[in-house]
Amino acid sequence: MKYCPGYDSRLIQVLILCQSAWLLAWLISCCQAFNNRLQVIARFTNT
Repeated sequence: MKYCPGYDSRLIQVLILCQSAWLLAWLISCCQAFNNRLQVIARFTNT
């Protein structure tokens, strides 16, 4: 098997992109859950 540095670096770039995209999606879902919780708390405190 011949070693090809160009392909290797591209693979690493794709992995980093996927990881950062997954991290971003996780942060967004966490923020949405936090906002929903805040809205529920605000609804309970307003009544």
